[in-house]
Amino acid sequence: MNEKYGVRDYDIQQDLEQIYDLVEVGYAEDFDRIGREIRRGMDRERRVVAALRLLGRVFPALRDLSPGFVWETEGRIVSFVHFARVGLAGDRWSIESVVTHPDARRRGHARELVTRSVEAIRERGGGTVTLKVRADNDPAYRLYRDLGFVHYDTTVQLRRSTPSGEPSNPAISPRRIGHRAWYGDWKRRHRLALRETPDAVQEVVAVSEHEHRRPAFARLLAPAFIRLSGRRIERWIVEEGGELLGTLSVDGDATGTRTHEFELHTDPSVEATWAAPLTDRALASLAALPPTTILVETRASNVDTLRALEERGFAAVNTWHALGLRL
Repeated sequence: MNEKYGVRDYDIQQDLEQIYDLVEVGYAEDFDRIGREIRRGMDRERRVVAALRLLGRVFPALRDLSPGFVWETEGRIVSFVHFARVGLAGDRWSIESVVTHPDARRRGHARELVTRSVEAIRERGGGTVTLKVRADNDPAYRLYRDLGFVHYDTTVQLRRSTPSGEPSNPAISPRRIGHRAWYGDWKRRHRLALRETPDAVQEVVAVSEHEHRRPAFARLLAPAFIRLSGRRIERWIVEEGGELLGTLSVDGDATGTRTHEFELHTDPSVEATWAAPLTDRALASLAALPPTTILVETRASNVDTLRALEERGFAAVNTWHALGLRL
């Protein structure tokens, strides 16, 4: 490779600062929409990266957590693609980031890096590759379709600024569970995901148990990494007759420097009943943390969940198309 021009592997330790610069410019509109500043929390992320690299010497599954490629011109990174396995096992991979500097667009950089990433995933034994693209980003959508990706799902991302006053307690409440119980309950969470996910989606991307099951070392290390990252995680479940009907995972930023997020899932038979109480539970939990923007994402077909969120002051800021490629 010409030292001043071309593609090379992404080196997270060497390239992280330049990637922050690139993402800040390339994703400026995206971050503005969700109210997030890319550079806030950089020191914490560096600590997490350093810890992961150290642990990778002991746990092989952690040695390949940040693969990707960069396009470098005159020593400057102008395009970047990062991909990762979904879970720590299984054959599904996700292309997490595709970003090109505005001054370097329309030159084929993204096409080349995505193509190389797909081949690298294939070489790692991957069976399926997924990615997300903003619905109004027509050039990127056409690129991925041209590379063989199939549109299989659509989600809506909503945002709310933390309001003044106390949130209302849910009329009916889920049960809170601890970290160990959450990961130990992966079989029931997997069955819930199978019931929740439309058949048309599963025809393209199967719901794998690896999305919910974690190896023992990951379960052991997770609490330490959560504390290191400055996050506070709480989880809640709805159950009946021995089965899960709903789950809620609240990911709050204890420092107030980044966004809060939560994720809720319900069996289609109880979405109308539990979407609002789970949302209220999330807001009540986050009220104990420093105020900052709250983000949540849900499938566009989850009408009752979208209604519950909008009634509580959330507004849609992005619509995302999910695309998949079978290898």
